[in-house]
Amino acid sequence: MTLSAAMLSSLRSMSSAFIDLYALVKSFRAIKTPESDDDTHWLIFGVMRGVFRIIESLTFGYLLTSWCWLACELAFFWLITDASRAKLIFNHCVSRLLSPIVDKLTREDFDSMWQRLRANVDADGDGKVSLEELKTFLGARKFRAIANTLDRDGDGKLSLEEVKLFLEELVLGRAHKE
Repeated sequence: MTLSAAMLSSLRSMSSAFIDLYALVKSFRAIKTPESDDDTHWLIFGVMRGVFRIIESLTFGYLLTSWCWLACELAFFWLITDASRAKLIFNHCVSRLLSPIVDKLTREDFDSMWQRLRANVDADGDGKVSLEELKTFLGARKFRAIANTLDRDGDGKLSLEEVKLFLEELVLGRAHKE
């Protein structure tokens, strides 16, 4: 007997929720301790989980229904829950992958990325991203949670300025200053 794609997807969602809950509890406890080693461990976990989520997003859900992806996620969880394994993977894989990109990101790079993204997201060129445009760009499954985060003025539309401020904070790591 084989599990259906729906059952596999549910199992995958439950394992993902468990991993995220585990990380939340461990990170919360680490922040409350005076030592910094555990903070570093759970920051590494967050970075590596982010990389894992990006890979997941780039597969457009294809891997969400595969046993291979479930096995990868469980292996990831086993690897990252131990601080020494986490540091080893981070230093030898993730840091080597991300440092050449993140460490050299400039304002000009950000502005160039912003112009390309703007052209792809704002399909009608009106300077606002409608929920339909966002839904088309992201896919129906992810747009609602993101839209709620980005819509700072709560008008049901995302101004390009709201999107830019969010991306600027995310990419450049600092809040927009007037």
